[in-house]
Amino acid sequence: MITTLAEMSFASNVGLTIFADTEKIENFLFNEELGAVIQVRNEDYLDIVSNLNSKGLRRLRLLK
Repeated sequence: MITTLAEMSFASNVGLTIFADTEKIENFLFNEELGAVIQVRNEDYLDIVSNLNSKGLRRLRLLK
């Protein structure tokens, strides 16, 4: 997870703040579980969340 987030940050030339509701942040950031990370514009966020929810996909907002 941390590698993906860092690469996205570098490619977009932006900083990042990670919000993760977990006690063991290192387990979350350094896991190798299957998943996807997407970057969306603030104005598209609610539409994306609605779409993911309608398909029963679990989501976690990591960045602001």
